[in-house]
Amino acid sequence: MKYFLLHTDPQYTTAPDLLDWRDKIDPRYIRKGRSYRLPQRELLLIRENPDTVFTDVLSFPFFLVTQLGKDVICLYEPKTIFKEMVLLDRANQAAEVYHLPILDAVDCLSDQSEWNADRSVLRRGVLRAEKLGKQALFFLDGSKNTYVAARLDLVESLLKRGARGIGLTPLEIVTESLECRQEEQHGQ
Repeated sequence: MKYFLLHTDPQYTTAPDLLDWRDKIDPRYIRKGRSYRLPQRELLLIRENPDTVFTDVLSFPFFLVTQLGKDVICLYEPKTIFKEMVLLDRANQAAEVYHLPILDAVDCLSDQSEWNADRSVLRRGVLRAEKLGKQALFFLDGSKNTYVAARLDLVESLLKRGARGIGLTPLEIVTESLECRQEEQHGQ
């Protein structure tokens, strides 16, 4: 099965830009077992912009989806917990309801993955097949930033429903035996 990093398409330069969110949402609590510390519903202000495009996926400062995204996630991960986030541009009287999914963090990144110096930017994502399980959507564990991996069938479902503003970065997959053989070859 193929996997992708799911994020906001960088071509959507007018996607919502959240303001003062740190006072309301602590990213450490966007995890199973900790999400009870987050409010069930929160109002978040966005930068004033008459041209804001409410994309179906927002990846910064944390992963958010519209109702369409929530509906698709529920098809593939029906036990997902969501927190509701209302994004508001007061000056332009624009608002949209987003949903914050509480996903599993899966430690599946191979040593072959490539990072910047402080491990905040994943330059090349390589997943270990044996660690993936059956999850269709999950956080990649082991980074300072939030990376969301999505299985191909979930991604296709989003795209077939006309989701907009979806950015996809392919992830590579290796099996442990292949990874071990490659490490042995590099060591010789």
